[in-house]
Parts: sequence; structure tokens; C-alpha cells
Amino acid sequence: MAGRDLNLSPFVVLFSVVFWGGFILGAVGIFLAIPLTIAVKLFLESWKETRWIGGEMMGSGERQE
Repeated sequence: MAGRDLNLSPFVVLFSVVFWGGFILGAVGIFLAIPLTIAVKLFLESWKETRWIGGEMMGSGERQE
């Protein structure tokens, strides 16, 4: 549900919870996983060279060119 509203793929949402919660920040990372992932996505979409990575993080349907 969070991925659909925030335009993130379900895989990215699941991966971010495991990555931020399990490997980087522990229990606090589980709560911060989605906001941190959105910040990374916005950061990647800011530059032309990395915009494709941010586009790959999007949910199904809309892709930016």
C-alpha cells in the first residue's frame, strides 16, 4: 500500500525495509526505511546521469524518461 501511494515498486519497499532495518540502522531503520528510500530516489532523479536508477525504483505503470 505504501509503495503504490509513493510510486515505489513493491520490491523496492521490501528491500528498503530489510536493508535499512536489518543491515544499517536496526529497529529504527524499519521506521525510517520508506522516508530514507524516497530521499535516495529523489536524490537520484535530480541528475541526468542517475535519473534512470530513480526511474527503475518507480512502481509499475509510470516511468519517467
